[in-house]
Amino acid sequence: MVNCKDDSTTKLLGEPMNTTNALVQGEESLNGLTNLIARQVIQSLGSPMNFFKVRVHPVGTDRYRVNVLVGENAALARIANSFFLTADDKGNVLTSSPKIVRLY
Repeated sequence: MVNCKDDSTTKLLGEPMNTTNALVQGEESLNGLTNLIARQVIQSLGSPMNFFKVRVHPVGTDRYRVNVLVGENAALARIANSFFLTADDKGNVLTSSPKIVRLY
């Protein structure tokens, strides 16, 4: 492997690879998956009073921690519900602990 002048490009086996683009594409893909997961959780759970945000944190290749936050703003937000999920590569929720049931 030979490093080029440009930090965003690495030569591997003689072919240039733009690592910056690969990182951005991977991040966009992850953001798309986490957005789909967040929407599914809210559709199943319902929208709590003073809903603020859903945070989806990857904790493995197909595992996620999902926190549903409520509050008037970021300073007053608290976690109302929290789930550990598994999801497929398309963002479909496969399992949840605890089980997501409609509460709101």
